Amino acid sequence: MNNPMLTESELTILGLVAEAPRYGYEIEQIIDERNLREWLKIGSSSIYYTLDKLKSQKLLTITTRDNTTDPSQKIYNVSEAGYGVLQTAIVDLLRQSRPLGAGFELGLVNLSLQTPQQAHTALWQHYLDLQKHIERVENQWLRWQEENEIVPDHVWALYSHHLAIAQAELMWLAEFLEEWRRRHPAVTIDPEADIDALDTSQRPTPTHRHDTEETLKQIQRLKRPSTPSEG
Repeated sequence: MNNPMLTESELTILGLVAEAPRYGYEIEQIIDERNLREWLKIGSSSIYYTLDKLKSQKLLTITTRDNTTDPSQKIYNVSEAGYGVLQTAIVDLLRQSRPLGAGFELGLVNLSLQTPQQAHTALWQHYLDLQKHIERVENQWLRWQEENEIVPDHVWALYSHHLAIAQAELMWLAEFLEEWRRRHPAVTIDPEADIDALDTSQRPTPTHRHDTEETLKQIQRLKRPSTPSEG
């Protein structure tokens, strides 16, 4: 059969069921426990719809208890075809690079259509929001390690990759905003922005480089935590 094109939500749910047969409500719980909505678009109301769609594509099978029609009592399993589609999709995702020209890059392409002040205000807000996002994800990652004795490879990979990219973008924004203000001296920082609440090591300054002490600490935190078997 031809491999169907899976959406983020479909691929995520298929992957969770591939880990182990699950009830629909279990999938919802795992999505929340792993904070998957932090980086994936998964709507709560669409989970059963997605499960039914995957079943209609013969990627999932269903077993029930006592022949009940209650959807909450259905146990979902990955079919042989579903496992093959999942493996192919994972390989495709891991080997592809992200294309430019969408989202943030599209905004940069049209930067000249904004006044220097408008562009700075938008990027400064991006900087503030990104810093809060990094702090939130770092706290989630630390809490995950504290609550789980062994950190699975896929959890470590997801958090470390996401944080590394976010921190690199934060550094770029800091340097870009500094240069933007040099190019456009009339630009001012949004007076409503809570500058004092920022970590001083991450405020936009000319010395904010990849070899700063704070950056080295961040990179150190991304290293894979030891598991009991690793000592």
